[in-house]
Amino acid sequence: MYMLYKFRKDRQFVFLILVLTVCVFSQLIIAFDITRVICLAFPVLLISAEKMKSYYEPQRFTRLFLLLTIANFMFLQYFMSADALIPMPPLPYSFLLNQIGIGF
Repeated sequence: MYMLYKFRKDRQFVFLILVLTVCVFSQLIIAFDITRVICLAFPVLLISAEKMKSYYEPQRFTRLFLLLTIANFMFLQYFMSADALIPMPPLPYSFLLNQIGIGF
């Protein structure tokens, strides 16, 4: 969003993305299932990716998208609710932890 605002001066699109993101996160005030509420922001990711696709040539955008997708699988994720925080390690971590005898 910073790139769109700073370099492209696309204020209307940046405002739309900010409004959508604020609306999703404002639901966290009343919701207990935090994981599902944050998943409501997934369309923001798709809309932003489609917008960024128009600024890059297809080969560079595909390379960047695949790199970000692979990097995303390396972050430890958690299932969060009002009374629990359950770690959900990515598949490479789960496989490695099961191989050494430490499983979730």
